[in-house]
Amino acid sequence: MARAVITIDDACDPCWTKSKTATESIMDIELDGKTWFFCAEHEKALARELVKMLGDPGEDKS
Repeated sequence: MARAVITIDDACDPCWTKSKTATESIMDIELDGKTWFFCAEHEKALARELVKMLGDPGEDKS
């Protein structure tokens, strides 16, 4: 069985902050020179929060 090694450098930042768990990240966001990594669960949570704040980009704006 292959073993994945997740380093602190690319672990999900919300998981690490909350529980010190090095969960594999699937995406990252860079803003103002800072980078945050997100696992699948936190990527979905972030997307929901962005839709709440900014609206759904797929919605008809006319």
